[in-house]
Amino acid sequence: MRDGHDVLGEVPEHPIDSSVGVIRVDDLDGHPIATLFRYSAHPVTVGSRSAVASTDYPGPARDVIEQSLGGLALFLQGCGGNVNPRVGIGYEIDCRDTKNRVGLELGGEALRVAARIRTNTKAGERRPLGNVPNILFTPWERIDTTDTCTHLAAAETTVALDYVALPELARAQELAAAWRATLEQRLTEGAQEWEIRVAVKMERWARRLLAAVEAGGATFDLRLHAIRVNDIVIAGMNVETFFETGLAIRERSPLPDTLVLGYTNGSTAYLPRAEDHPAGGWQLDGSYALPDQLPQFYPHQITALHPDSEQRALEATVALIDRLV
Repeated sequence: MRDGHDVLGEVPEHPIDSSVGVIRVDDLDGHPIATLFRYSAHPVTVGSRSAVASTDYPGPARDVIEQSLGGLALFLQGCGGNVNPRVGIGYEIDCRDTKNRVGLELGGEALRVAARIRTNTKAGERRPLGNVPNILFTPWERIDTTDTCTHLAAAETTVALDYVALPELARAQELAAAWRATLEQRLTEGAQEWEIRVAVKMERWARRLLAAVEAGGATFDLRLHAIRVNDIVIAGMNVETFFETGLAIRERSPLPDTLVLGYTNGSTAYLPRAEDHPAGGWQLDGSYALPDQLPQFYPHQITALHPDSEQRALEATVALIDRLV
């Protein structure tokens, strides 16, 4: 809070998910084909004053891996709904220096992990070498690669999540009429482009809300998927997920290497935990620090999701992974 308003700020003592998940895919001779790396933070080092198309920090992180290790590098966005880079959101018009520094830091860590992964050889039994009997050497022995994939499976499901209570019909009609009038006024009076865009988005949302109220209610489709290769599983959901949710899923997964992703097959809602909801709930006419905390921001959302939605998403994702075991 600042001057009575919600603002996006830093909470230095708050924990984050600092882990970097890495998957290395090689040919049969151990040469890299692709390296996938997961991290949970918004790519926002290039801020809104920098009017350029940018890969943000995942771009230079990919470059580090591709130029040093070879093959293709792919960034997987983890559960970063409540995590920003330590440097914050970019302020300068030219944010390349900060973007590159953050990317080098992440890419260097992913490279360090990838360089230690051996897919075609393993450490053999230590043994002496020739006439040096008092020093043991470790030979690298080739792994039998005739059957490198011992388990391959995938599953997906859709969970119908509930919204918070919808407004009365009269209130929904009032909102729809008000935003229709606002949009018409801004179009006829030559308002600024951003004001018109806001009115267009709000008017469309108000129509969705009214249609849901007239239909007697609505639910939100949470789409989950999981892909297993050997003892690695990648689980994804189509929402902006908090890092705590990702950690909880990983802790309960029966497989040792579990990568949990948000923003997968689209990003259609904001998924805070029950304890992250504001006191009194999300207000239809509230003013919040970020647009993605508002249901109006997303093209298919009606209002805020019910506070139990995150727990249901967590349980459903763990159950989906269990199906692959």
